[in-house]
Amino acid sequence: MQQWFLGIDGGGTKTEALLGPDHRHVTWGNAGPSNPRAIGIAVAAQNVRIAILAAEKSSGRHRPYKAVIGLAGMDTPKDVTAMYRTLSKALRGMLMPGWKLVNDIVIALRSGTEAKHGAVIIAGTGSNGFAVGPKGIARASGRGHRLADEGSGYAQGLAALHAVTKADDGRGPKTLLTKYVLAHFQVRKPIELIQIVYQPNFGKPSIAALAPYVQFAAERGDKVAREILKTAAYELALLATTIIKKSGLQRKSFPLVTVGGIFKCPIILPTHFRSVVKQAAPNVQFIRPKLRPALGAWKMAGG
Repeated sequence: MQQWFLGIDGGGTKTEALLGPDHRHVTWGNAGPSNPRAIGIAVAAQNVRIAILAAEKSSGRHRPYKAVIGLAGMDTPKDVTAMYRTLSKALRGMLMPGWKLVNDIVIALRSGTEAKHGAVIIAGTGSNGFAVGPKGIARASGRGHRLADEGSGYAQGLAALHAVTKADDGRGPKTLLTKYVLAHFQVRKPIELIQIVYQPNFGKPSIAALAPYVQFAAERGDKVAREILKTAAYELALLATTIIKKSGLQRKSFPLVTVGGIFKCPIILPTHFRSVVKQAAPNVQFIRPKLRPALGAWKMAGG
Protein backbone atom coordinates (compact mmCIF):
# COMPACT_ATOMS: atom_id res chain seq x y z
CA MET A 1 0.00 0.00 0.00
CA GLN A 2 1.40 3.39 -1.02
CA GLN A 3 2.33 5.72 1.83
CA TRP A 4 0.46 9.05 1.99
CA PHE A 5 1.80 12.18 3.67
CA LEU A 6 0.01 14.99 5.47
CA GLY A 7 1.19 18.55 6.08
CA ILE A 8 -0.76 21.05 8.17
CA ASP A 9 -0.28 24.80 8.49
CA GLY A 10 -2.47 26.42 11.14
CA GLY A 11 -2.48 30.04 12.24
CA GLY A 12 -4.68 32.78 13.56
CA THR A 13 -6.74 33.14 10.40
CA LYS A 14 -6.96 29.74 8.71
CA THR A 15 -5.79 26.14 8.62
CA GLU A 16 -4.51 24.43 5.47
CA ALA A 17 -4.02 20.70 4.97
CA LEU A 18 -2.01 19.13 2.15
CA LEU A 19 -2.48 15.43 1.53
CA GLY A 20 -0.95 13.06 -0.99
CA PRO A 21 1.61 10.34 -1.83
CA ASP A 22 3.79 12.51 -4.09
CA HIS A 23 3.92 16.05 -5.46
CA ARG A 24 1.89 15.13 -8.54
CA HIS A 25 -1.05 13.78 -6.57
CA VAL A 26 -1.91 16.13 -3.73
CA THR A 27 -5.14 17.68 -2.52
CA TRP A 28 -5.81 20.67 -0.28
CA GLY A 29 -8.27 21.21 2.52
CA ASN A 30 -9.11 24.38 4.42
CA ALA A 31 -10.71 25.29 7.73
CA GLY A 32 -10.87 28.11 10.25
CA PRO A 33 -8.02 29.21 12.55
CA SER A 34 -6.08 26.77 14.72
CA ASN A 35 -3.96 28.93 16.98
CA PRO A 36 -5.04 27.70 20.43
CA ARG A 37 -3.99 30.97 22.06
CA ALA A 38 -6.56 32.80 19.98
CA ILE A 39 -9.49 30.37 19.87
CA GLY A 40 -8.85 27.71 22.50
CA ILE A 41 -7.27 24.29 22.24
CA ALA A 42 -10.46 22.31 21.53
CA VAL A 43 -11.61 24.52 18.65
CA ALA A 44 -8.09 24.59 17.22
CA ALA A 45 -7.94 20.78 17.18
CA GLN A 46 -11.38 20.57 15.60
CA ASN A 47 -10.35 22.92 12.78
CA VAL A 48 -7.29 20.80 12.08
CA ARG A 49 -9.60 17.80 11.76
CA ILE A 50 -11.97 19.71 9.47
CA ALA A 51 -9.09 20.70 7.18
CA ILE A 52 -7.97 17.07 6.91
CA LEU A 53 -11.50 15.89 6.16
CA ALA A 54 -11.78 18.56 3.46
CA ALA A 55 -8.59 17.27 1.81
CA GLU A 56 -9.87 13.70 2.06
CA LYS A 57 -13.09 14.69 0.36
CA SER A 58 -11.11 15.24 -2.85
CA SER A 59 -8.54 12.47 -2.47
CA GLY A 60 -10.39 9.74 -0.64
CA ARG A 61 -9.16 8.19 2.59
CA HIS A 62 -5.71 6.61 2.66
CA ARG A 63 -5.18 6.55 6.40
CA PRO A 64 -3.04 6.52 8.42
CA TYR A 65 -0.74 9.32 7.27
CA LYS A 66 2.83 10.27 8.07
CA ALA A 67 2.26 13.81 9.28
CA VAL A 68 3.86 17.05 10.37
CA ILE A 69 1.50 19.61 11.87
CA GLY A 70 2.72 23.19 12.20
CA LEU A 71 0.59 25.46 14.40
CA ALA A 72 0.93 28.97 15.71
CA GLY A 73 1.06 29.17 19.50
CA MET A 74 3.40 26.19 19.99
CA ASP A 75 5.88 28.29 21.94
CA THR A 76 6.67 26.24 25.03
CA PRO A 77 6.99 22.51 25.82
CA LYS A 78 3.77 22.82 27.81
CA ASP A 79 1.96 24.23 24.76
CA VAL A 80 3.16 21.36 22.60
CA THR A 81 2.32 18.68 25.16
CA ALA A 82 -1.23 19.95 25.70
CA MET A 83 -1.94 20.35 21.99
CA TYR A 84 -0.37 17.02 21.08
CA ARG A 85 -2.60 15.27 23.59
CA THR A 86 -5.74 16.98 22.26
CA LEU A 87 -4.86 16.36 18.62
CA SER A 88 -4.11 12.70 19.34
CA LYS A 89 -7.72 12.29 20.47
CA ALA A 90 -9.27 14.44 17.74
CA LEU A 91 -7.29 12.72 14.97
CA ARG A 92 -7.40 9.16 16.27
CA GLY A 93 -6.97 6.70 13.42
CA MET A 94 -5.77 9.37 10.97
CA LEU A 95 -2.06 9.57 11.79
CA MET A 96 0.78 7.10 11.95
CA PRO A 97 2.77 6.84 15.19
CA GLY A 98 5.65 9.28 15.28
CA TRP A 99 3.77 12.22 13.75
CA LYS A 100 5.21 15.60 14.69
CA LEU A 101 3.76 18.82 16.07
CA VAL A 102 5.92 21.92 15.61
CA ASN A 103 5.58 25.69 15.71
CA ASP A 104 4.38 27.02 12.37
CA ILE A 105 7.61 29.04 12.10
CA VAL A 106 9.54 25.80 11.49
CA ILE A 107 7.47 24.76 8.47
CA ALA A 108 7.51 28.35 7.19
CA LEU A 109 11.33 28.24 7.02
CA ARG A 110 11.22 24.92 5.15
CA SER A 111 8.73 26.35 2.64
CA GLY A 112 11.30 28.93 1.55
CA THR A 113 14.66 27.19 1.77
CA GLU A 114 16.36 23.89 2.46
CA ALA A 115 19.65 25.61 3.36
CA LYS A 116 21.43 24.48 6.53
CA HIS A 117 21.40 28.02 7.93
CA GLY A 118 18.67 30.58 7.47
CA ALA A 119 16.02 32.74 9.11
CA VAL A 120 12.29 33.25 8.75
CA ILE A 121 9.88 35.98 9.82
CA ILE A 122 6.14 35.37 9.87
CA ALA A 123 3.93 38.43 9.76
CA GLY A 124 0.28 37.59 9.36
CA THR A 125 -2.36 37.75 12.06
CA GLY A 126 0.57 37.53 14.51
CA SER A 127 4.35 37.77 14.15
CA ASN A 128 7.18 35.41 14.92
CA GLY A 129 10.88 34.93 14.18
CA PHE A 130 13.12 31.86 13.95
CA ALA A 131 16.70 31.34 12.77
CA VAL A 132 19.27 28.58 12.56
CA GLY A 133 22.90 29.71 12.38
CA PRO A 134 26.45 28.95 13.52
CA LYS A 135 25.50 29.72 17.12
CA GLY A 136 22.42 27.51 17.01
CA ILE A 137 18.68 28.19 17.07
CA ALA A 138 17.30 31.64 17.88
CA ARG A 139 13.69 32.66 18.46
CA ALA A 140 11.97 35.96 19.15
CA SER A 141 8.39 37.23 19.53
CA GLY A 142 5.76 34.56 18.86
CA ARG A 143 4.29 34.93 22.35
CA GLY A 144 0.79 36.00 21.45
CA HIS A 145 -0.84 39.40 21.10
CA ARG A 146 -0.69 40.31 24.78
CA LEU A 147 3.07 39.91 25.02
CA ALA A 148 4.33 40.41 21.48
CA ASP A 149 3.04 40.27 17.84
CA GLU A 150 4.56 43.65 16.96
CA GLY A 151 4.33 44.51 13.27
CA SER A 152 1.57 41.96 12.69
CA GLY A 153 -1.87 42.35 11.21
CA TYR A 154 -3.22 42.44 14.76
CA ALA A 155 -0.82 45.24 15.75
CA GLN A 156 -1.71 47.27 12.67
CA GLY A 157 -5.43 46.72 13.13
CA LEU A 158 -5.24 47.80 16.76
CA ALA A 159 -3.24 50.88 15.77
CA ALA A 160 -5.96 51.70 13.23
CA LEU A 161 -8.67 51.50 15.91
CA HIS A 162 -6.63 53.76 18.18
CA ALA A 163 -6.06 56.23 15.35
CA VAL A 164 -9.79 56.40 14.57
CA THR A 165 -10.58 56.98 18.26
CA LYS A 166 -7.95 59.69 18.64
CA ALA A 167 -9.14 61.45 15.50
CA ASP A 168 -12.72 61.38 16.77
CA ASP A 169 -11.63 62.83 20.13
CA GLY A 170 -9.45 65.49 18.59
CA ARG A 171 -6.35 63.97 20.20
CA GLY A 172 -4.98 62.94 16.82
CA PRO A 173 -5.08 63.99 13.17
CA LYS A 174 -7.93 63.16 10.83
CA THR A 175 -7.35 59.96 8.86
CA LEU A 176 -8.84 57.98 6.01
CA LEU A 177 -8.85 55.04 8.38
CA THR A 178 -12.01 56.43 9.94
CA LYS A 179 -13.90 56.04 6.67
CA TYR A 180 -12.60 52.51 6.08
CA VAL A 181 -13.10 51.22 9.61
CA LEU A 182 -16.63 52.59 9.91
CA ALA A 183 -17.56 51.06 6.54
CA HIS A 184 -16.02 47.73 7.56
CA PHE A 185 -18.19 47.53 10.66
CA GLN A 186 -21.18 49.18 8.98
CA VAL A 187 -21.55 51.97 11.54
CA ARG A 188 -21.86 55.73 11.07
CA LYS A 189 -19.85 57.15 13.99
CA PRO A 190 -16.67 56.08 15.79
CA ILE A 191 -18.51 56.05 19.13
CA GLU A 192 -20.57 53.13 17.82
CA LEU A 193 -17.41 50.98 17.68
CA ILE A 194 -17.72 50.51 21.45
CA GLN A 195 -20.70 48.20 20.93
CA ILE A 196 -18.66 46.09 18.51
CA VAL A 197 -15.15 45.78 19.89
CA TYR A 198 -16.26 44.77 23.39
CA GLN A 199 -18.41 41.88 22.22
CA PRO A 200 -17.19 38.50 23.59
CA ASN A 201 -16.51 37.13 20.10
CA PHE A 202 -14.48 40.16 18.98
CA GLY A 203 -10.90 38.95 19.21
CA LYS A 204 -7.52 38.91 17.55
CA PRO A 205 -8.69 37.80 14.07
CA SER A 206 -11.33 40.55 13.99
CA ILE A 207 -8.72 43.19 14.75
CA ALA A 208 -6.16 41.76 12.31
CA ALA A 209 -8.81 41.95 9.57
CA LEU A 210 -8.41 45.74 9.66
CA ALA A 211 -4.76 45.64 8.52
CA PRO A 212 -5.53 45.86 4.78
CA TYR A 213 -7.23 49.21 5.38
CA VAL A 214 -3.95 50.55 6.73
CA GLN A 215 -2.35 49.67 3.41
CA PHE A 216 -5.24 51.14 1.39
CA ALA A 217 -5.07 54.42 3.30
CA ALA A 218 -1.27 54.60 3.07
CA GLU A 219 -1.41 54.11 -0.70
CA ARG A 220 -3.68 57.13 -0.87
CA GLY A 221 -1.19 59.26 1.04
CA ASP A 222 -2.74 59.09 4.52
CA LYS A 223 -0.01 60.17 6.95
CA VAL A 224 -1.41 58.27 9.92
CA ALA A 225 -1.56 55.01 7.98
CA ARG A 226 1.94 55.54 6.61
CA GLU A 227 3.29 55.96 10.13
CA ILE A 228 1.59 52.74 11.19
CA LEU A 229 3.33 50.93 8.34
CA LYS A 230 6.69 52.48 9.22
CA THR A 231 6.30 51.34 12.81
CA ALA A 232 5.37 47.83 11.67
CA ALA A 233 8.41 47.73 9.36
CA TYR A 234 10.71 48.79 12.16
CA GLU A 235 9.30 46.19 14.57
CA LEU A 236 9.58 43.37 12.04
CA ALA A 237 13.11 44.45 11.16
CA LEU A 238 14.00 44.49 14.86
CA LEU A 239 12.60 40.96 15.13
CA ALA A 240 14.73 39.87 12.17
CA THR A 241 17.97 41.51 13.28
CA THR A 242 17.57 40.07 16.77
CA ILE A 243 17.38 36.45 15.62
CA ILE A 244 20.09 37.05 13.02
CA LYS A 245 22.53 38.24 15.69
CA LYS A 246 21.54 35.61 18.26
CA SER A 247 22.11 32.80 15.74
CA GLY A 248 25.39 34.26 14.45
CA LEU A 249 24.25 34.99 10.88
CA GLN A 250 25.08 38.69 10.62
CA ARG A 251 28.35 38.14 8.73
CA LYS A 252 27.11 35.19 6.70
CA SER A 253 25.33 34.88 3.38
CA PHE A 254 21.95 33.34 4.21
CA PRO A 255 18.29 33.31 3.17
CA LEU A 256 15.71 35.28 5.14
CA VAL A 257 12.28 33.90 4.35
CA THR A 258 9.39 36.36 4.78
CA VAL A 259 5.99 34.72 5.20
CA GLY A 260 2.52 36.14 5.68
CA GLY A 261 0.12 38.65 4.22
CA ILE A 262 1.81 41.66 5.82
CA PHE A 263 4.82 41.23 3.52
CA LYS A 264 2.53 41.60 0.51
CA CYS A 265 2.17 45.29 1.34
CA PRO A 266 3.32 47.11 -1.83
CA ILE A 267 4.62 50.32 -0.24
CA ILE A 268 6.68 51.57 2.71
CA LEU A 269 6.87 48.39 4.78
CA PRO A 270 9.04 46.19 2.50
CA THR A 271 11.45 49.04 1.72
CA HIS A 272 11.93 50.06 5.35
CA PHE A 273 12.13 46.45 6.51
CA ARG A 274 14.83 45.50 4.02
CA SER A 275 16.85 48.65 4.61
CA VAL A 276 17.11 48.11 8.37
CA VAL A 277 17.88 44.39 8.06
CA LYS A 278 20.57 45.05 5.42
CA GLN A 279 22.41 47.32 7.85
CA ALA A 280 22.75 44.43 10.31
CA ALA A 281 23.33 41.66 7.76
CA PRO A 282 24.71 42.98 4.44
CA ASN A 283 24.74 39.55 2.77
CA VAL A 284 21.16 38.59 3.56
CA GLN A 285 19.05 37.20 0.71
CA PHE A 286 15.36 38.07 1.01
CA ILE A 287 13.04 35.27 -0.09
CA ARG A 288 9.30 35.27 -0.60
CA PRO A 289 8.58 31.54 -0.63
CA LYS A 290 7.01 30.03 -3.71
CA LEU A 291 5.65 27.20 -1.59
CA ARG A 292 2.90 27.56 0.97
CA PRO A 293 3.91 26.57 4.53
CA ALA A 294 1.62 23.52 4.43
CA LEU A 295 3.80 22.19 1.62
CA GLY A 296 6.84 22.73 3.82
CA ALA A 297 5.15 20.59 6.48
CA TRP A 298 4.24 17.97 3.84
CA LYS A 299 7.88 17.77 2.73
CA MET A 300 9.02 17.43 6.35
CA ALA A 301 6.61 14.51 6.72
CA GLY A 302 8.41 12.76 3.87
CA GLY A 303 6.53 13.94 0.81
